Amino acid sequence: SMSTYCIFVALANFSAGGNLAMDVAVFLEYLPFKYQYLNTVMAAWWGVGQTTTNLLAWAFLPNFSCSSADYCPSSINRGWRYTWYVNSAIVLASGLLRLFWFKLDETPKFLVSVGRDAEAVDNLQRLAKKYNRKCSLTLEQLEACGPITSEFYSVENDGFNYKKILNIVRHHCKILYQDKINGWSTSLILISWLFIGISYSIFYNFLYIYIAQHGGDTGTSTYIVYRNSSVANFV
Repeated sequence: SMSTYCIFVALANFSAGGNLAMDVAVFLEYLPFKYQYLNTVMAAWWGVGQTTTNLLAWAFLPNFSCSSADYCPSSINRGWRYTWYVNSAIVLASGLLRLFWFKLDETPKFLVSVGRDAEAVDNLQRLAKKYNRKCSLTLEQLEACGPITSEFYSVENDGFNYKKILNIVRHHCKILYQDKINGWSTSLILISWLFIGISYSIFYNFLYIYIAQHGGDTGTSTYIVYRNSSVANFV
């Protein structure tokens, strides 16, 4: 049903939006300043993902969809479900690989910010050794720069203290709105991403319906529609 489909779309976009912000943040944490332009390369994977999804839709939808809206029970309208199932399986497998196979250490920036200097130095030394680089930083040199004076929250020391977590979130929000310029900048960024998230899914899900309703030729069959879509995303 359309309601089920909309729920799937909402969940997918909610997850993708959260994952995008996390990936960018973690990638930037590890990148040296002069290589931070590489962060834009991550956008190329959107094209890979869209092409893969369209190829799956091209395989399933023409063969497992209703030929007419007059008679379309769930038993013969399984194409979009199969597409979602396979895509979800790919994402789940990738997520499990990332969680259990590719071990990501805490970034040195984060460790320093919460007062875990020894772990930060250890991570840097381990990374340098792994990639045959020199790292002359020692714990004594890092500690000589001075301690972190602001209070920080540590799960190891404080446990899951929801009150402290909320206080940290409130503190970070105050920083984002500490003055008029920062407040406007933060609000505009949030609003921009809100509308990007809404329009992105609407555009790609209803593009061909929109074109067809306004007199455009999107193909004579579902097969042609998704063939053209796959080619367009690949190019």
